[in-house]
Amino acid sequence: MIKRILGLDISLSSTGFAIIDVDTQTCECSVLKIGSTNTTKVKGRGRKLRLIHEQMVYLRDKYSPEVVVAEQPFSKHHKSTQAIYQATGIVQLVFSEHDIIWYAPGSLKKAVTQSGVSDKKTVADTLEGIFEGIEFQNDDESDAVGVVVTHIELSEEFTNG
Repeated sequence: MIKRILGLDISLSSTGFAIIDVDTQTCECSVLKIGSTNTTKVKGRGRKLRLIHEQMVYLRDKYSPEVVVAEQPFSKHHKSTQAIYQATGIVQLVFSEHDIIWYAPGSLKKAVTQSGVSDKKTVADTLEGIFEGIEFQNDDESDAVGVVVTHIELSEEFTNG
């Protein structure tokens, strides 16, 4: 059986996404789309959130994911924490019919590289080795794919996970 999974790395400045079909028996993956919604040049938080909303609605309506997984948001600064959680709220609204499954950054790193303290370049390089022909434009895209891999590794739904 094939499961369509949407992986997300949510932020206000660049939300990474990956749509991947996964065979639940063999864990074979077919990458349908990888990208990111970059809002760094957009003025105003409301406009940035609207752009994220529009992209998430597009992904939901075009690809109809069965499972939505995301990297657990985190931040070291108060203002960026507010921004991340506003973007997270938009995603939760768009995918309100789904129970979004959240994975901590350390879990993602460990599932992908076998080390919970790997840097983002190591994560991206490892994923590019797993998925031939993929080149990530930024860390947000690689983290979006990484959270799908994490779900495959940790979920009981996949027999070879």
